[in-house]
Amino acid sequence: MIEERKLNRLSYGLTALTLLLLALVLSAVALASLRSFERVLQPQLAAKAEVVAEVIVSQVDRGLQAGVPLTELRGFTDFADIVLADHPEIVRVELRDAEGRVLFASSGAPLPPEDAAWAGEEPVTLGGERLGSLAVAVAPGYVAERLREIEGEVLVILLVSLFLTFEILLVVVAMFVTEPVRRLGRLLAEGEQGVFRHTAAGEGSDEIGRFARAFNGLVRRRQARYLRLRESLGPATPPEIAALVQDLDRRLQPEERPEDRAAGSVADVRMPLFLFFFATELSRSFLPIFARDLYTPLPWLSYEVTIALPIALYLLLVAVLTPLAGALAGRFGSRRLFLIGLLPTGLGLLMTALAGDILALILWRCVNAAGFALTTIAALDYIARAAGRNRRAEGMAIYTAAFVTAGLCGTSIGGILADRLGYHATFLVAAVLALLSAIMLVVNLRARGAEASGGGVRLRPADFLLVLTSARFQLLILIAAIPTQLLTTGYLFYATPMLLDAVGYSTSVIGQVMMVYFVVMILLGVPSARLADRFGRYRLFAGAGLLLAGFAALLPAATEGAAHFALWVALSMGLVGIAHALSIPAQGAILLQEAERVGGERRTASIAAYRVLERVGSVLGPLLAATLAAVYGYAWTIGLLGLYVLACGLVFTLVSLLRRRGGAAATN
Repeated sequence: MIEERKLNRLSYGLTALTLLLLALVLSAVALASLRSFERVLQPQLAAKAEVVAEVIVSQVDRGLQAGVPLTELRGFTDFADIVLADHPEIVRVELRDAEGRVLFASSGAPLPPEDAAWAGEEPVTLGGERLGSLAVAVAPGYVAERLREIEGEVLVILLVSLFLTFEILLVVVAMFVTEPVRRLGRLLAEGEQGVFRHTAAGEGSDEIGRFARAFNGLVRRRQARYLRLRESLGPATPPEIAALVQDLDRRLQPEERPEDRAAGSVADVRMPLFLFFFATELSRSFLPIFARDLYTPLPWLSYEVTIALPIALYLLLVAVLTPLAGALAGRFGSRRLFLIGLLPTGLGLLMTALAGDILALILWRCVNAAGFALTTIAALDYIARAAGRNRRAEGMAIYTAAFVTAGLCGTSIGGILADRLGYHATFLVAAVLALLSAIMLVVNLRARGAEASGGGVRLRPADFLLVLTSARFQLLILIAAIPTQLLTTGYLFYATPMLLDAVGYSTSVIGQVMMVYFVVMILLGVPSARLADRFGRYRLFAGAGLLLAGFAALLPAATEGAAHFALWVALSMGLVGIAHALSIPAQGAILLQEAERVGGERRTASIAAYRVLERVGSVLGPLLAATLAAVYGYAWTIGLLGLYVLACGLVFTLVSLLRRRGGAAATN
């Protein structure tokens, strides 16, 4: 049988080669684009400054023609300020006399000579006589700043293109190379044992398809010869060859493969799931800002808490509906539940694009939460069935990779789309992606495997009581899981957009900063998990991750007001990403260890109950951050969350060390 390791090597080898070639091409295109922007931007800026100067001079000419002397144009400053308000790249306008002395200017202090970036002068004349001139100054370093922003966006698009290509290639290679080869490998292994009862699916025109067709022809010829032999023996089998005929029946009697009837492929759901996550993550970088723009006062709620409600209620409903979705998966089947979940997702995104106030936004975010809970449970159920017992870890890795990669791509691309198209249009794009996910789901998922039913996880009060009364579960939930989730939603998903927007950064820059977290998680998540498995020191990794996350969250408060503040926040994001790459997989391993102590059916229920309780931190994160921000501001709010996580990390590490020493002493 074909070794799994060789198949994986083939898959990743093809993907790596394609990505390398694509990266070279995209880098060349990006470099050429940046050079083109640099050539075009400066002349365009000069042309715009000239147009602004002509608009102001035309009004000056009207005043002169009305008989007002140049030195008496008292309203010049107010008019110039109104014009410049719509043109942030132009920082100063000066009306000068014929000798070059400044008569009037727009508001603000004069520019130092070394910072002056005068785009030229427009003459002011009356009756052919030159009375003075109008000088226009553009913002110092404006072109360089715009080029840096464009470079950042081009780099983001380059990275996202590579990650999207990586996802697509893995799906294509899995569907058309590794899965067919895997099935052929099973059939060849059966052939080595003399069993030719099954034929291979997918007789295409490529090499694998032609091989499958040739193999199927061989199997069918053998089966046909055996059937002719069976017919020649007649209805009664001679006793002396009955055992031989029974053995030949077992080897050559045609039969549809039971596992082909019951299960599809994990690759079938990867791309629809990725598109679903991508659609839901497009608003990550600007959702709090969007809520702020739609703010209307709500009774008994502060401004900060109100704009945090769309995130908090979304997370709360996902937590509440997850157990129900688990039960529905057993009733409706994975494929139907997946499609059912996409309906509220698409509807919620579409209506969010049309929302006109905060109540409408909250309502449709709650509808999105219902879709998210149903769709994710359906995807997990399908993956568990399609992967089987031997590939569960791989199936869960596919789910996690789809979520994290979509978070990276959606957050960054969503920020760029919001800057270019606006918030409402970005939600429309997300709704279209949800529709595309549904279409791909109908095409890809195999009804025979997706509709298999089974019992969903049903949580009972006793399951929650079991988790709540266990000291080990309490430590993991209260000191590790809840602080981790609280920091994720409170800092990363709520406070970061609000903080950077308050400082003056664009939505595109905010998306790029948040993207750092996802990049680090993608790069370090699997290696850190393997390292934790190798050493078996899960509590050490979890404690170290909590401590590092706490320290990282102190950076925004420590660097508030510094130059290039967004870079400091990005560094903090990267450190939190490293911390979570260390901590989150280790926490999952500890959870499985504690669940093993329970055993039996209660093990699965206790895991599900733990996951529901863990989301308490997700719900509290934005609400707590919003409440603290009203008093301390966003930077210090993040710092306070960091101090809390840091304290939890110290307690978790100390308790783990004491337990380890106690266990070692008991062993001795």
